[in-house]
This record gives sequence, C-alpha cells and structure tokens, in this order.
Amino acid sequence: MNPTQQFVAALERLADGPTGWQLPRDALLTGIPTIDATVRFLRPGTLTVLAARPAMGTSAFAQNIILEAALNAHAPVSIAATDPSLYLAKRFLRIMTGLDKRALAADELDVQQRRMLRRASTAISRAQITVVPLWGRCLKGIVDGSHLGGKEPGLLVIDRVECLNDAESFSLGTDLKLLAHELGIAVLALTVVDPMADDRDDNHPRNGDIRRCRPVVDAADTVITLYREDYYNEAIGNTRQTELTFLRQTDGPVQTFLLRFDREALRFREPGPMS
Repeated sequence: MNPTQQFVAALERLADGPTGWQLPRDALLTGIPTIDATVRFLRPGTLTVLAARPAMGTSAFAQNIILEAALNAHAPVSIAATDPSLYLAKRFLRIMTGLDKRALAADELDVQQRRMLRRASTAISRAQITVVPLWGRCLKGIVDGSHLGGKEPGLLVIDRVECLNDAESFSLGTDLKLLAHELGIAVLALTVVDPMADDRDDNHPRNGDIRRCRPVVDAADTVITLYREDYYNEAIGNTRQTELTFLRQTDGPVQTFLLRFDREALRFREPGPMS
C-alpha cells in the first residue's frame, strides 16, 4: 500500500470511528498524513499559533505547510517575515529537493539533481506566494502587501508575530481573527516560547510559557508547540525526534504527534528511517 492509499484508508477508518469527528473539507493540509488524517486546523476564518524555543524548527514546519498549501492545494499564500525573499526561496528549494545548503552552495550537483532543482525552482516561481517584509509593519501594512481575499481560501503566515509594530496591542488577537473571517483565510502566527521553560525539570512548553503577544495566543483557535528532547539533552545525540503538541484546538482533539525533523533538508516526516 503506497502512502496515498494509507492516507485514504486512515480517513476511512476515522470516518467510521466512534468519535463521530468530521474533518472539514475546506481546510489546508500539512502534508503529514498522520496529522491530516486526524486534525484539520488550517481552516478559513481561524487563527493558529505555533510556538517553540529557538532552533526547534518552527519556521521550517511553517515552510513545509506553505509549500503544501501553495503547490498541492494551489492556494494563495502570503508570508510576513523578517527574512529576505531570496533566503526563503533557498529554504523552499531545500525542502522540495532534499538537498542541504552545502550542496546548493557548492554547485557540484549531478545531472539528476540539477534537473530536480530546475523543476523545484519553476514550481516555486509559478506558485501564488507573496513575501511581505515584517520589520516596521503593522497588521494593516501586512494585509495591504498581500494578495489574499480572493475566491480561493488562502493562508497568511506571520513569522515572529511579536515583531509587528502593533504587537503590544490588546486587540491584535481579535484583529487577526476578524481578518481571517473577512478574507476567508487561515492565519498562522509564529512566536517563541519563554526561556522559563528551560529552567524546569520538564521542559515541554506549556500554554503559560507563550508570553509574547499574549492577546494573540488567547484569541487563537489552535495553539501548537514543538519540542525536541535532544535540544536539552546533548548526551542522547541528534535523535531528530520532535513532538508536535496541540495545546488547544477549538473543534478537534488535543494530542501529541511524534515526528522526525531532518535539519539539513528542513523536512518534517513521520517516525521511521530517514534517507
């Protein structure tokens, strides 16, 4: 059974399950079958917060979602980020091709790798992805620079929502929810977990650890955290094991998914051998 057939089978089992939980059809997917077969949180009109300590892979996970939405769902995506467009494009190429940054920089690719890189570059150039500089912008400036709000459900990703000029506004969370409803889009806001999590015996992020832009967290329909044990315990080596936890989900189950993070290719996958 190939991955697509496994995914369809999982959906069928879920539909026949005792919970009666129905997956919304208009939600964007993550591209990770286990998650997509269980929860659909990127729905039009919703606000999701994704938080973790630095270097946990928050931006990489969001970028995997962006490519899934833009390339497979053909949805318009706007990214408000502090990173320049060229930097983001290189990261997208790494995710799509599996090539690490050293391979891309060395210019020593074989014929097959060059062909794969050209195809990925063409796909990205044709996708409906808009990058809006985040520094010095308020929420209105982000919206004005995007191309969202058409007939198709879209996705707005704000990398480091605390960098918005109006990040301290008590109404920012409500404003983001209204924006999502008015434009018929899903909003994904990225932020960091407070360092206080590093000082506990149990370093798993908690809701109270997400202190920056608290009004956004309080207004969110879904709150997700990433956690890696090898971030805190170097003795176990680089296990690549990542826990993705739904701390809150308005219309679905609250649970933890076990993933593996390929830091060189910036890819998140389900547990198992990685090539």
